[in-house]
Formats: sequence, structure tokens, C-alpha cells
Amino acid sequence: MGSHAVNDVFVLYGALRSGTTLVRLLLDAHPDIGCPGERDFMLDHLEQNGADLVLNAGDLELDRIFRASGLPVPDVREGEAAFRTMLAGDRARSGKKVHVLVLHRELGRLRQLCPEARIIHLLRDPRDVARSSIGMGWAGNTWHGIDHWLGTERDWDRLAIPEERVFTLRYEDLLAAPKDQLSRLCAFLGLSYSPAMLDYAQHSTYEAIDPRLAFQWRSKQSPREIAEVEYKLGHLLEARGYRPSGAVVGPPGVIRRARLALQNKLHTWKVRTERYGYVDPVLVMLAGRLRWKSLGRGAQLRIDRKTQGYLK
Repeated sequence: MGSHAVNDVFVLYGALRSGTTLVRLLLDAHPDIGCPGERDFMLDHLEQNGADLVLNAGDLELDRIFRASGLPVPDVREGEAAFRTMLAGDRARSGKKVHVLVLHRELGRLRQLCPEARIIHLLRDPRDVARSSIGMGWAGNTWHGIDHWLGTERDWDRLAIPEERVFTLRYEDLLAAPKDQLSRLCAFLGLSYSPAMLDYAQHSTYEAIDPRLAFQWRSKQSPREIAEVEYKLGHLLEARGYRPSGAVVGPPGVIRRARLALQNKLHTWKVRTERYGYVDPVLVMLAGRLRWKSLGRGAQLRIDRKTQGYLK
């Protein structure tokens, strides 16, 4: 790894649809910060084999984001060595002073490999995350759209990372006062703020920061949707610094939950087939249920190619 130790790692960690792409673009626009994109693949394909951690190179090769990264498949199979190899390659391509990995999951494994890693914990109001998940086609309603946020934040609580290794960044604060928040973030990274960070929109398909994107749930969700999501979030809503709306609706009963589950399945399947047709999603589904990877490999590759057109 040259002059870098494996513990010399910064991580941007947050749930999907929490603003990690925006923060990544802001960071990468800094002349001394490299933050090239999502790097979950560095950990997703490390598997426990008895006492050993090993790389599943076959699954890594099929990973859409890994393929887009341009990194080569590591020539080692031992898990930590494979991670070190990918990290070193990523840093070398960036060539910048500070390198930041973007992760949405597997933070526990990252901590095993890099116990001294410093974490940027990105938070966004989960009620907006739930709404955004529907737009992505990942959920059919806000009740199910909040699940991945809950998973990410429960994992965070279980890890109990020392406060001195964490910088908490709220998406809403960033939109309201970008220069102030980025100055604080740069200080955490050991750097000075650069005005170039706010020029990211000139080099991407993303628009400039818009404070109106914060707290959209207040006008775009019904009182029932808000109350149900807040019930499901439980103590985590306030624990993450977000105030309950005051909407009062009882928790969904058995029939309501069944309807929400059906709505979720129908909507996600509808979106999936509209984007990819019927054949490829069915092949991927069957391959998963039958544990027959080769059956769905070609279909997944075709889906991945089409997915690029839907992402931003």
C-alpha cells in the first residue's frame, strides 16, 4: 500500500438514498480528496470459510459496481489481502492525499479489517429516505421503504464506534449551510475547505445543492403514512436527531400490514418488469431460489447494463 496503512482509512457511511452520492461528489471535487464511488463490493464478496476470510472472486466479477470501477480482480483469495489489494488499487487510481470509501453496509467487517478507520456518518431524515425508495422502485410504500435505513442504523448502533473516530453529517444541515458543513468535514479529514467542492455540478449530471430537497415528507406524505413510518422507526427517529411529526394514527394491524406487503411486492415487480421485461427478472429469481448461479448470470448482466440508465 505504499505509504498508506490499512488502518489509514476514511469511510463515508450512510443508508441508501441518504445523500451519499451528493457528499461523494462534493468530496471528490476537492483537489486533495479522492472519493470515486460506492465501494461496497470490497466487502460484499468476502466470505467466512471456517476460520478464514476468503474472496469469492466469481461473485466479485459479476458485481455491476465493481465492473464499473475498472479495478482488476485481486490475484489473491485471502480476504484481508484481497481487500488491501483493492484499496491500494483504488488509492493509486485516485492519486490524491486523502481517500474516502463510500459504504452502505458491512461496516462491521470494515472495522475488523481497519479498526482505526474514521467514519463520516451521514444521516438523512428517514421519512424522506422512505419516500425516495419508492421513486427508485425498491419499495411500494413508505412502510417498506424505510427498511434499509433501519438496517443501516441498527448496524451502526451495534458497532458502538468511539465518538472520536466519527463525524456526523446531516443531509439537511449540508443543504442549509454547505460551506460551513464542508469546512467542518474537511477539518475532520485533516484538510482545509476548498471552494472547488461546490463546483461539482459542473462536472456531473447532478444539479447544484438545493435546500428545498430537505424535509419533503412534510408535503408529500399523508398523515397516515407519516405516522406508520414513525411507529416503525420507534426510538431511532429521535435518537438520530429528528423530531416526530405529532401525527397520531394507530400502528397498522394485521390486515393493513398484509395490504402493505402486497402493495410492496406488486409495485416493485411492476417497476422491475417495466424496466427489464419479464424473462430476465424471472431467470434471476429462479436462479436465486434454486441456488443455480449460472442460470441467472446472463440475465443479471443484461439487467445491470440497463440499470445504468436509471441511476443518478
